[in-house]
Amino acid sequence: MLALVAPLLGLSLGAALVLGARGLERDFELGPTTLAAASVGLGAFAPALAGVTLGWADWAFGYVVETSRVPAALVVVGCLLSGLVVPLGLRLALHLGGGTRAAFALAGGSLACVVALAAALSDRVLQVGTTADRAHGYALTPLWASPLGAALVLAAGLVGLAAFTTARALGAARRTERPRRPRRLGERELDAPR
Repeated sequence: MLALVAPLLGLSLGAALVLGARGLERDFELGPTTLAAASVGLGAFAPALAGVTLGWADWAFGYVVETSRVPAALVVVGCLLSGLVVPLGLRLALHLGGGTRAAFALAGGSLACVVALAAALSDRVLQVGTTADRAHGYALTPLWASPLGAALVLAAGLVGLAAFTTARALGAARRTERPRRPRRLGERELDAPR
């Protein structure tokens, strides 16, 4: 199920960066901000997603896909694309209004869709096994008693820590940025060529 909702989680993570930065607005320089969001997406979110998806592929695809036929390279590419959704979520939250209200709406809406899908597929989400075990009616392990439960907690903690530190750094950069003084009539810029 994780592979199916990864883009929604990436959108909410990008919007959460706007929420955590406090004061990040539409006029903030987007190049470094987008790069910081991409570093969270590709440096923390995508590897955590790939680790869980490759380790427990049947569970990650919601027992819908026969994962033995899915190449691992395709899974890795999907995880990288989901990691690139994080800066898209940040840019979208800034474009929609640039404030906490727009970011909260985007993050909350994405997470609400994830929770609704998880509730609809709760029989698949809360039990860990293989697609063959599920098809033959064998006993499956509860999520909280399996190694997958610990891996999910660890992955969420690492991604959360990366997002928290990045949001704090973005907020600090925003507060220390000096506003540009408007030029007066007849005044030239110091760095302009002569």
